[in-house]
Amino acid sequence: YTYTYFEKPMIDIRDEQMFPSNVFVMDHLVDDVHYIEDIDKIERIYTKKLKRAKKLNKYDHYVFYASFDGWQNLFQNFVNNNDVIPITGNLDYTSDWKWFSHWMAVTDSIDPPATTDHIPKYRWQYWVRRPRPHRIHLIKEIAKRNIGHGDIIFPHHLIEPTGRTFPPTKELFQDDALYSSIQSQFNPALDIPQGENRAYVPRYDVRTDRAIDVVTETLTLDQGGIFLSEKTFKAIRAGQIPIVFGQKGTIASLRNFGFKTFDKWIDHSYDDTWNEQIKASMIADELKRISNMSQDDYKQMWHETYEDRLYNQSYKNYKLDYWKNYLNSFFV
Repeated sequence: YTYTYFEKPMIDIRDEQMFPSNVFVMDHLVDDVHYIEDIDKIERIYTKKLKRAKKLNKYDHYVFYASFDGWQNLFQNFVNNNDVIPITGNLDYTSDWKWFSHWMAVTDSIDPPATTDHIPKYRWQYWVRRPRPHRIHLIKEIAKRNIGHGDIIFPHHLIEPTGRTFPPTKELFQDDALYSSIQSQFNPALDIPQGENRAYVPRYDVRTDRAIDVVTETLTLDQGGIFLSEKTFKAIRAGQIPIVFGQKGTIASLRNFGFKTFDKWIDHSYDDTWNEQIKASMIADELKRISNMSQDDYKQMWHETYEDRLYNQSYKNYKLDYWKNYLNSFFV
């Protein structure tokens, strides 16, 4: 498969030498353990690994990187009892943890085109690859409201190249009439090749004609911090306006971290609840409101958010060298 310019994938920074050579880096991954019931066992494994590394006398610094989808609180005892620099991928991290973005969230192989004030054809998009339960719930709420002016990229039946197979979306709906009312709007052809996750491909060419990205994040429950993946950052990097179906406080964390959240135009009150059903209903109501905007108001929204969308695109310099320098600063 040959990528077009707009399809060039994001760099997987796990394959890059992100840390200096005198830094020993441990991650949270341990095979064949339960990350709640076996935490004492996991800490013993970490401690042995750290002792072995220190005996080598080749490292000046030791890092523990817990990007485990917001669960770094599980590892606080290990961090407290050892001479390590703790790093997490959560925006809502505690003061003794350093922040480093989710491993494929923000480092692109190319710069995205700068967002413009050209009026996008679609007011919103709902782009889903894996039909997880909370994503099914939201699409059902969208279907109930017959929301227009949007574009839905949703699989009819996902079979991944790894062999992982999801049930047909119609089966997951558990409501044939509701599924029939919206399935004709599904546009899975944008997610090419069919069946691949393609999490690395931002598809800026598609996103430039879709104003709002309705992001369904990896986590919606409280698991110790706000975890944001490439899903949210692809919308930000493309200059879109994100609505994020994630954990309570996700939008607040983005705002506190310095990103613009377009509060004049988007009602993010859904961000204040943990309840998935309530959140999905509130987001669908907000999409309905946006779809019912007059064209003049829609144009005004897009023009007035132009500078903030540009700001979000450049707020963090997502170059590989930037992040290497950022990580190096922990060891000065």
